Amino acid sequence: MIATWHLVTTDHVRLSEELYSLDARQHALNMKVRAAADRQHYCTEPGQKAQAAQDEATYMAEMDRLMTRIRAIEAQLLLKAKNG
Repeated sequence: MIATWHLVTTDHVRLSEELYSLDARQHALNMKVRAAADRQHYCTEPGQKAQAAQDEATYMAEMDRLMTRIRAIEAQLLLKAKNG
């Protein structure tokens, strides 16, 4: 049995707005990841390649946290819709 009493007080509009904001952050982060991957591929200086690899790892860790939050909000919205 799952306790869902707290979902009744959750503001659907606030969750939707947060999801929209997180989607925008995800898009921006995807662009940073691509840029770091491009720098790794096309840079000729080893120091720049190493920094790009480190940047990509940092961005991917941030992406993981961001995606976890997105999934949590989506689950809350689904449960709210299911429970009326």
